[in-house]
Amino acid sequence: MGITGISCLKFFISRKIYPKIMDFNYKPQCIAHVLKFKDIIYHVGSINYQWIQESNLIITSPGIPLFHPALIYAREKGIKIIGDIEIFVKETNIPIIAITGSNGKSTVTIMVKNILKSAGIKVYIGGNIGIPALKILNYPAEIYILELSSFQLETTYSLKAKVAIILNISPDHMNRYPIGMMEYVKTKCKIYQHAKKYIINVEDEFLKNNNIDKKNCITLGIEKGEYHLTKILNDFWLCYKSKKLLNTKELLISGKHNYMNALSAFSIVHSLNVNIEIILKSLKKFCGLPHRLQLIYEKNNVKWINDSKSTNIGSTKSAIENFLPNIEGKIRLILGGDGKSANFSPLIPYLKNEKIKIYCYGKSEQELAKLCPKKSICLKTLKNVIISIKKIVKSGDVVLLSPSCSSLDQFSSFEERGNMFTKFVKELYK
Repeated sequence: MGITGISCLKFFISRKIYPKIMDFNYKPQCIAHVLKFKDIIYHVGSINYQWIQESNLIITSPGIPLFHPALIYAREKGIKIIGDIEIFVKETNIPIIAITGSNGKSTVTIMVKNILKSAGIKVYIGGNIGIPALKILNYPAEIYILELSSFQLETTYSLKAKVAIILNISPDHMNRYPIGMMEYVKTKCKIYQHAKKYIINVEDEFLKNNNIDKKNCITLGIEKGEYHLTKILNDFWLCYKSKKLLNTKELLISGKHNYMNALSAFSIVHSLNVNIEIILKSLKKFCGLPHRLQLIYEKNNVKWINDSKSTNIGSTKSAIENFLPNIEGKIRLILGGDGKSANFSPLIPYLKNEKIKIYCYGKSEQELAKLCPKKSICLKTLKNVIISIKKIVKSGDVVLLSPSCSSLDQFSSFEERGNMFTKFVKELYK
């Protein structure tokens, strides 16, 4: 029972419906909140099959896979299984912008929110960004923005987004999708069902050949698409059709992946007829989010970069591409955590670069070290890695925490991992 579960509980209680609460953990995260409600009964530590059999609707946490024994049993009994997003979209008539993707979801969500606010539009955000969707239900919004994970889309059936976008797809959560990548892609593509307009990255290898109706389709890409990037001399420009919109030098964020995030945000709000000048002015002010290529310390011409949000190979590749062209010294790349059954082999061409040194820790450290065994060091914990690097780091180096893995083997979240990285680094330089 986490924050999503509590939001569901409050939703039902406000309507004088008193659901039963079941949590497979013996000490649920938010059990103290449940205990505040006198009329709620709960079961923790195991599956209560009798309760499942007696139910006519199950609201499941996005963290529980549909192949969990309890949910398999419920489906066999013909019991409907939904998530909080399904409740939300059934309860509101306010337009929804729906955003998903393996990387960049939160960044684009905040970009779009800032642009719409600048245009004088009342907007609220929710979903995977850390604000439960049901918490913002009935807020005085003119439009909602939902950041959606594949986990949330699994149990969402009635979403009718005004605009829907899949930013990109790269291998992630493969332990959740045992059939493979196409199962993951199919789940992501649920965001397009019933959408009035949908935006497709036509250069994404997992999306470009997908059988998606092109009738209300808007295209974008690095070189192809209505919205695209164009390189003129050494500058990248955001473009719409043949029109240059913005030189990326005017942005406060860097890296081709961030230029694509800005382009994606532009395409969303432009499709809603927001004034171009308002869009560009807002994008120029955006300075990025914490834990995403965040410079947390610099001394003696050594940069320490917190990219803890990098939980898959796609985001790590983008991080390397951001620093490699202009690096004076070495990229000291920190990989590690829980790999979630991912195939890390696409990283090998990047890791072989002579300017990259590899430091591994955590549950998947041995698997990661095998990618380039001659240049990899395993040090078990993130703190050990930082101590080791501090001893040998040289002027011109970039120390890059871009783990390519989930944080949950040693930390409670990617935020905690990033915060502890920052704390350890600053302590060493005292």
